[in-house]
Amino acid sequence: MSNGLERCQALKALPAAASRWPTMTEVGFYPSRRVKKRGNDPIAFPGQVPLVATMVILFVVLFLSEASSSSVHHGRSVDLAAVRNPALMPSANRGDAIKVALTRDRTIYFQNAKIAIEDLPEQIRTCTKKGSERRAYLWVDARARYSDVKAVLEGIRAARIEKVAFLTEKQKD
Repeated sequence: MSNGLERCQALKALPAAASRWPTMTEVGFYPSRRVKKRGNDPIAFPGQVPLVATMVILFVVLFLSEASSSSVHHGRSVDLAAVRNPALMPSANRGDAIKVALTRDRTIYFQNAKIAIEDLPEQIRTCTKKGSERRAYLWVDARARYSDVKAVLEGIRAARIEKVAFLTEKQKD
């Protein structure tokens, strides 16, 4: 393929008395070759991935990320308290985060496993020895009793964890 300088020189070489414009092939431009190289898919990204396939992939990733962030522990859901201005806590989704859930019926889950309140401090110490962040994330049912929440907090404090985050939902208008 010729570059722009050679094309300009080809234009100068044409007779000055020519009453017509030179054709594209006379100056070295072959659009059909470029179309063959690019392909004929009108809606494509530079990597030749069709737009529809990309949208399907993005939808699946979005669906899976929403499904994985739900507050269900062994088939029991936790109805989180609703607040107006919740803070984002992306660290709560880490695999090694210390996650404690308290349901309405006084059941306690640690990392998706049902445990007794007496075993909670030892389980938390085991996680922190493995390198977990020294912060506990609590999924507490909005209808749980305060005395149960207090018992869970005391178990977390017994494991020498000072940072505790209560996970909430955004209040619907």
